[in-house]
Amino acid sequence: MSNNPNNYGILLNKDAKFTIYNEKSDKEHQQIDVFAVDDESVIIVECKAAEELSQKTFKKEIEALVGQKEWVANAAASKFPKRKIKFIWATRNICRSQADEDRLREAGIIHLDDEGVLYYNNLATHLGSCAKYQFFARVFAREKIGKFENRVYAVRSQLGKARCYTFSIEPARLLKMGYILHHHSANEDMMPAYQRLIKKSRLKKIRDFIEKEDGFFANSLIISIDTDEKPLKFETLSSDIPESRSSIGILHLPKVYCSAYVIDGQHRLYAYSDSSLSDRHTIPVVAFENLDKHEQLKLFMDINENQKSVPKSLRATLSMDMLWDSENPEERRQAIASKIAQRLEDDRQSQLKGRIVVGENEKSPVRNVTINAVQEAVKKAGFFNRYIKAKGDLAQAEVGLLDYDDSDKTFDLAYNLLLLCFDQISVKCSEAWKLTDIESTILVTNRGIQAIIRVIGDIIKYLIESGEIKDPKKMQADALAEKVAKMLDPLCVYINKIDLSRRKDLRVHLGAKADTTFLHEFQRAVHSQYKGFSPDGLDEYMRDESKQYNDETAQSIEKIRRILLSIVENQIWASMSEDAQMMSFPKKEFQRITKLLGDYKFKTHEEDVDFKQFVTIGDLQSLALAGDNWLVLEPYFSDPNIRKAA
Repeated sequence: MSNNPNNYGILLNKDAKFTIYNEKSDKEHQQIDVFAVDDESVIIVECKAAEELSQKTFKKEIEALVGQKEWVANAAASKFPKRKIKFIWATRNICRSQADEDRLREAGIIHLDDEGVLYYNNLATHLGSCAKYQFFARVFAREKIGKFENRVYAVRSQLGKARCYTFSIEPARLLKMGYILHHHSANEDMMPAYQRLIKKSRLKKIRDFIEKEDGFFANSLIISIDTDEKPLKFETLSSDIPESRSSIGILHLPKVYCSAYVIDGQHRLYAYSDSSLSDRHTIPVVAFENLDKHEQLKLFMDINENQKSVPKSLRATLSMDMLWDSENPEERRQAIASKIAQRLEDDRQSQLKGRIVVGENEKSPVRNVTINAVQEAVKKAGFFNRYIKAKGDLAQAEVGLLDYDDSDKTFDLAYNLLLLCFDQISVKCSEAWKLTDIESTILVTNRGIQAIIRVIGDIIKYLIESGEIKDPKKMQADALAEKVAKMLDPLCVYINKIDLSRRKDLRVHLGAKADTTFLHEFQRAVHSQYKGFSPDGLDEYMRDESKQYNDETAQSIEKIRRILLSIVENQIWASMSEDAQMMSFPKKEFQRITKLLGDYKFKTHEEDVDFKQFVTIGDLQSLALAGDNWLVLEPYFSDPNIRKAA
């Protein structure tokens, strides 16, 4: 460690006994949970935690910290001069209190919850020490950067209506002023955030390319410089070329943290983290001036329009931000549905947290509900106004149960209602809620969650028609949820009583039939206790289901079809793409399957649909007899007694 008080390297207290004393009062001292120092900053952290997720208020504790904040900062500055000082309130398993949030904000204290801490820990794992600049940009946002050369030679020009600057800069400088708007709950208050989380493997490949192969990238980083609406200072160096709309000069970049949002090129920039080349290389940059977040998001989406690297689930969440204030009422309601799905995954109070595929989360046995499934169910539940095209314009055709014609108010009521209802179901059906086995779970699946949401909509309609409630939009979410929850009780009883065999039978169904089967089964459970509850299609479904023999026959046929399909998949299709699998059918069968698949996609607006759900036993027979397939499939498809006789 250096003896120079201005260069200590990195210091961190070793335990919770660390104490700071007031230099003006020997009796006044303060225990500090985390005290961290580097050459640029002092970070002082107060930690609060609970064993289980709980709602707590820390009015006294925050007020005490605010009262001590000044002398603690002075004591730290005396020992570690010329450093920025920031206080952080870190919590674990504590639900946010708006009053506490307001107190911390007024005092200039940063709040980091579980998600925030996890986010920065993950960044540190991926980026090394350079992750501190993402952290600094967050905690010191809009504060001055010390010892920072902010001038670059640049060309100023116009792209459409946007002013932009083209220049080269050392990564070390851009890292200090840059910020990546990662689409993560830690950046929730900075929405719309649009960047994918950095891939460690990709970062390493780029870093190796730069350092080991002396490589470089000719394409420019795209950034937006935020100046708080003030124009950037630009000194022209020479007279303009008469017919040119560009000029060359010295651009003065902001000397503050979090002033350059990286729209494209985060991996190229962060590849220089912990690299000796970060202040010796330069990277080309195209910088826009004061693009608002929605313009940045649109630019990001345009750049990545045809890149498979942006998952469909992430596109869905990004589209939400773009459409929230759309002039098209259907697009606004699409955005509300998307936000409901995303918040059910992000909210620590949600029983569906960790169960919905949002952003770049990967699907797994536990996380197996898609954002698209939730979106579609919310729209079909009748929560929102419905529109039709009339003479080229959109006209309202149906009034939504929970629609205020105000995105924020509609979202608040619909989301909180679902949050409370899912909470009840998860408690009363705790065993079924925890199931993840693909053959036995029917509750926390696309079709299970869709059915629950739509049943909630059906219940609200029934409550209105029966006179139990007048207008749900005039009710608080908890009061409405209490009414709905009472009618969900028989559904919970049904879920708890259904045996493994029946759960497997339900999962046998494929395609649109499976969606309606789940829905009607859940509706029928409510109907068993509330006879007046009879949504559209339920009576017809129950009549059909009463034909027990037909139902058992259909299920047996479906089981046979699935067995035959599995044989074909293993013996014929194992190494073939999905397109090649479809093309392996004879022409007649191929055309029929393609038409059914296309009609289903058009009707449901779904993209990822498995064509196999439209393949019949007859189709499989034709496939088995086509070409040389019978040589492979004959041992599996022919009667073993006939083979023995031969």
